[in-house]
Amino acid sequence: MLHTTAHTTPDHNTTHSANITTSYPPPTASTHTSHTTTSERVRYDQLQHARRVIMMMKTSSNRWLGLLGAAVIMWSSASSVVATTSDQFDACDAAQDIGNGRCNMGNNIEECGFDGGDCCECTCEDGEYTCGQYYGYACIDPDATCVDDDAVTVDMMENCYDPSRIGNGACDSLLNNEDCAYDGGDCCECTCDPSRYPWYDSGVGCQTGMYGGFACIDPDAPCVDDDIVTAEMMDLCSTGQIGNGYCDDSNNSPECAYDGGDCCECTCESHDDGYEYYCEPGSFACIDPEAECVDDDDNTAEQYEHCGWVTRIGDGMCDDENNKEECGFDGGDCCDCTCVVPSSAWSDYACQEVYNINSFDCLDTSASCYGEEHLSYELSFSWDDNE
Repeated sequence: MLHTTAHTTPDHNTTHSANITTSYPPPTASTHTSHTTTSERVRYDQLQHARRVIMMMKTSSNRWLGLLGAAVIMWSSASSVVATTSDQFDACDAAQDIGNGRCNMGNNIEECGFDGGDCCECTCEDGEYTCGQYYGYACIDPDATCVDDDAVTVDMMENCYDPSRIGNGACDSLLNNEDCAYDGGDCCECTCDPSRYPWYDSGVGCQTGMYGGFACIDPDAPCVDDDIVTAEMMDLCSTGQIGNGYCDDSNNSPECAYDGGDCCECTCESHDDGYEYYCEPGSFACIDPEAECVDDDDNTAEQYEHCGWVTRIGDGMCDDENNKEECGFDGGDCCDCTCVVPSSAWSDYACQEVYNINSFDCLDTSASCYGEEHLSYELSFSWDDNE
């Protein structure tokens, strides 16, 4: 039982006192799990401190003395809360985030009450964040009734970089391994659960496309043989981008299956998920010798050894790193007379001086306009001090 007496002396020599008697834990406090007791105790103490402040102000006929007394109590009360809870929270990653509605991996341990219940769907309560809205769960609390419903285990907490992302409907390459249960099925189309991806109802979950893709290497998945991605690619490629309809230079190699066909117009496959820029003409760099249209593309495998962003060669914008003979002088982009606006130009400024800040920087000696001067696009300012 905690007894607290606060006294103030107003101007008229009249003594007012407030005797506030509280008990801990409160009769209604739930003590069915350790994390609930810890979280409620801190909140209960804070409520009692607030009540003491209010009572101090009410029982003082002198407003300023009341405020002064309240300030003293608030300071001492805050110190008391820190003193009584700091030992328990020393092992926590961020004690202030316990019970805020978002699963914090650093707090998801017994000493921190398994983050105040935030990491289990059945124990999480909305707070600063809405449970599960932007972050997933990683339920390992043995007292939680839904602990067996989560694919996350205690061992995963040590071996996986962010267990709360396991089984969230989006394939994470860093979790796509046996130790992390192959990302809870997220990386195989036949095992991915789209209901576990709530972000903005974007439809990205369990889809290939602009922001998502599969990389099925789980040997137990029925559709493992339907995916071009292999376990060997995991360390060499951006596996989530293979076969998503966009040519990724980093994947355009035999080791990465030439980006799953994305870099050749005749092998690229579009995806109907509301985005328009799939398999867009002018965005390819076809070097796959097995592709029927490989000879229709001016790009070569050697360019990947000497050039910068190969897919930007011939895009209507002069790129310095591609403006050399080995890269075809950026496909003509750097000379006014050889630059050709591609059908998929990003804007109306392709092959125009205002868009090519380097004044086209024509270095191709075979170009008819080689040696001609082109003024850089500059802004000039002038002012009159007398105005």
